[in-house]
Amino acid sequence: MSKDPAFLFYSSDWISGTMFLSAEQKGKFIDLLCAQHQKGRLRKKDMLHICKTYDEDVFSKFSQDGDGLYYNEKLEFEQNRRKAYSESRRNNRKKKHNPLDNISKTYVEHMETETETKTITINKTEIYPGFDDFWNLYDYKQNKPKSKKLWDKISQRDKELIIAFLPNYIKSTPDKKYRKHPSTFLNNQGWQDEIIKNNQKNDINSSLRAKIARELQSS
Repeated sequence: MSKDPAFLFYSSDWISGTMFLSAEQKGKFIDLLCAQHQKGRLRKKDMLHICKTYDEDVFSKFSQDGDGLYYNEKLEFEQNRRKAYSESRRNNRKKKHNPLDNISKTYVEHMETETETKTITINKTEIYPGFDDFWNLYDYKQNKPKSKKLWDKISQRDKELIIAFLPNYIKSTPDKKYRKHPSTFLNNQGWQDEIIKNNQKNDINSSLRAKIARELQSS
């Protein structure tokens, strides 16, 4: 399969996301996006090769994975969505119509069969992101049937927002017992909530300071 030669570029997102970057920084940023599109996730040396030196504002536009590789989440999301769409179109073209289906059928029956066939095709070819994409990424497998029903009612735009939101939400709740049930997350539009980072160390320090203050007051 040949490499996808392009990726979607949203002018409004670019303008709002680079408003406080200089012209030079914008040039670095777009070069890094193109490099990621062609090479995949980038090493630190790749980033520095393009930026010449560490640029906090530009580097902040990229996340790091467990291997220390840099990637822009929005670009990677759009690449995966475009790939899934292309694959679905390619699979549809491979489907062949069987002429024997029309033998000994009336015109009305033919139309009903055609409609049913189209419906089946639509159900099998789910636009990215699909429920399985959400279910596997969320990784808290509770009450799947209810979650699937809720997912099917969500708009395509919100589904995309959910997939973009989940990596940071999951990172903030590594212990699944603090993560919302998937059906609760979907029903309450959890992707619109603020992510509160779990900083246990700060909580402990705060408790210790409060204890010391109480002891000083009582002495």
